[in-house]
Amino acid sequence: MLSEIEMRPHPGPIESDRASRSGRRGVVDRRRSILVGHDFSGPAHRALARAVDVARTHEAKLHILHATPRVTHTVDRLFGNNRAVTHARDSLARVTAEVRAKGLSVRPHMIVGSVPQAVRSTAGELHADLVVVGARGRVLPDALVGSTAERIAAATERPVLMVRRAVNRPYRHLVVAIDAASDLRRLLEAAKIVAPGAQLSLLHAYEDPYETGLLLDGSSHANLRAGRTQVRREARAALMPVLAKAGLEQYEVLLRNGNSRRVLEFEDRERSGRDALFVLERERSVAEHLMSGGVCRWLIARGESDVLLV
Repeated sequence: MLSEIEMRPHPGPIESDRASRSGRRGVVDRRRSILVGHDFSGPAHRALARAVDVARTHEAKLHILHATPRVTHTVDRLFGNNRAVTHARDSLARVTAEVRAKGLSVRPHMIVGSVPQAVRSTAGELHADLVVVGARGRVLPDALVGSTAERIAAATERPVLMVRRAVNRPYRHLVVAIDAASDLRRLLEAAKIVAPGAQLSLLHAYEDPYETGLLLDGSSHANLRAGRTQVRREARAALMPVLAKAGLEQYEVLLRNGNSRRVLEFEDRERSGRDALFVLERERSVAEHLMSGGVCRWLIARGESDVLLV
């Protein structure tokens, strides 16, 4: 087993999709490929358990990646002490053996370098259909630069599943947050990899931009209700092309009044403990991220549910 794990430096540029799909002899492996990052912590073990569950569902090939910081590796070499690297290698071998004993196809990877870039490069080489990482919530040192899970999600454009809850059974509920610019078909394709049999809910948050002004002017409750009704109607109409493009013209959307963060917070708490998975799109720009208050980042850092970022 130990000889199977090759310590290699940080990979170079990501290969093209055509090259990464091909094996050494030009043979294409059409099975899904799932990459899970593992640092041997509690959240990482939960992530691996979920990745195993998904891989078994699709008969996919599972890849387990551990990244060793370059500083640790360099210090060990300078002082002729390989304890940290050896311990990591042994731990990775043990985890791989445990997964293989469950009858899954699995391959370990050990890379020297930063975790986000190691995940990005390895996912590119493997043409991974899904990246799985453990989410431990926001801690103080991460407050400004984001958690490791967030940095991994930012480093790759591939779907990233952030696992927070212990794995007891497959996801039973999918909550897909959408707006008028969403690529719903792409969101659902990624969601089907993770939770193919889950009940689907489409969620949209809307607000009346004039409501605060009306309140300050002493407008009646009847006028406020009328304004909300009109905004709700306009929001539904704006979502119809999104649903039509995904072939869901008749699907009912959960329309919730309030800003996106408050709506997600409410839905997250309501569905806590109900095997729910929230599916979100990455913020499309820095400006959008700043204006929205980092809705995705909030749910990743403070929420209780698992998150699939697409």
